[in-house]
Amino acid sequence: MASPLQRGIAYSSMAKNVKADPFSKLEIKDDSFLNTISGRDICANCYKSRKFYCYSCYIPTDSVKNLIPFVELPFDVDVIKHPCETDGKSTAVHAAVIAPNNVRILTYPDVPDYQKDGSVALVFPGKESVPIKEYVKTSLNNSERRSLNKVVFIDSTWNQTGGILAHPNLQGLPFVTFEPRASLFWRYQKGKPLCHLATIEAIYYLFVDYGTAFDGYYNRQYDNILFFFRYMYYKIHSIYGAENLRVNQAKQLFY
Repeated sequence: MASPLQRGIAYSSMAKNVKADPFSKLEIKDDSFLNTISGRDICANCYKSRKFYCYSCYIPTDSVKNLIPFVELPFDVDVIKHPCETDGKSTAVHAAVIAPNNVRILTYPDVPDYQKDGSVALVFPGKESVPIKEYVKTSLNNSERRSLNKVVFIDSTWNQTGGILAHPNLQGLPFVTFEPRASLFWRYQKGKPLCHLATIEAIYYLFVDYGTAFDGYYNRQYDNILFFFRYMYYKIHSIYGAENLRVNQAKQLFY
């Protein structure tokens, strides 16, 4: 018999075909209604044909806009996307659709002139990166810093990041990071380890770590940011088979 926690978690209808459910601990809204939508909608903004959401305008289609979850984040997110990244393949779009009040996507070299007072941080690994848990605690205790208002992510291949990082408007921003996890992304970069995450995974894990910074535990308030990612994960598995996907090698699951 399922526990109360298990009964309270919504599973994708396709999860039954996957032996190990990596999302089983997450509280994500039921996505089974997406399987009942066979056609495409016309985007209310650009009037192009789209399925579930418009990856150009970052808005849901009429068929799902009243059914999908929406998430409010504690601070804003800018995603700087490399111009060669295909809009329809970027998982950053998921965040912009699910958290429209907090997430915006910009295409390089369109990079804002960010404040350099500690209120904006760049999410990127490196020797100078500070774990988000430590950074926000320091910003609260340091009277010379404002509270964290925005984080910036780079959406590109690993080889493209250097050019984006060199942009003058990103110079001087503090670097923050989060604890490493294994990716479940099905479209991986050849030769890179499993800890190279999809952009939506990186956004999610940053807020998971932020959520544990003060109370020591995470209460699942940001899980729905993975709504479309989870659906696509099971969809891809159902088409290609889990045994043929590299992500099946991942040992560490979502939490």
